[in-house]
Amino acid sequence: MLKLYNNCLLFNSGYFIYDFFMGHELNPRIGSFDLKFFCEMRPGLIGWVMINLAFLAKDFQEDGQLNYSLAAVVFFQALYIADALWFEVC
Repeated sequence: MLKLYNNCLLFNSGYFIYDFFMGHELNPRIGSFDLKFFCEMRPGLIGWVMINLAFLAKDFQEDGQLNYSLAAVVFFQALYIADALWFEVC
């Protein structure tokens, strides 16, 4: 059985437990709360930015100057993460 949910095509055998363990549910939800988006996107990616900023601050604290290559990596990874969080649809 195929169904369209938020512009995503989903396969569902009709057996919740089988579909859950086989990974058929692409965007598991509890009501309107998207578990995949919350568990994979928000804490992990926002944590990634926070760790990057902590590394940048520690490097600045130890050297007293900004390491431009590290700052560039932090900037581009933050840009990637902002894009992922902003444009994630399903």
